[in-house]
Amino acid sequence: MRATDIGRRLDDDTWSKSGREQELLLEFGWHVVDTAQGACVKVEYFDGYVRDEVAAWREFAVQPLTQSDEAFLRGYVRELIDEEYERVRLKQEADRAERNNNGCRK
Repeated sequence: MRATDIGRRLDDDTWSKSGREQELLLEFGWHVVDTAQGACVKVEYFDGYVRDEVAAWREFAVQPLTQSDEAFLRGYVRELIDEEYERVRLKQEADRAERNNNGCRK
């Protein structure tokens, strides 16, 4: 799980939380990471995408997911998606700047 930035964040968050939130991250950790990494959709569709993904996890739940459980998972996944998009955006900007700098030196 710790092989990616999102995986490290999830692992750290899992052990910093307690109670039901920790149980949810332990139970759905791989789904959370997969969903956050797979969120290659337009920004205006994020909320629907996340809602549908989390709703599909009901079949994997050890105990029934409450509305508050799903709300926590949706918020958590959405935050990871936003962070991943920002990380990718910054990396792309750095890559473009590097290419531009290399082109100017020639």
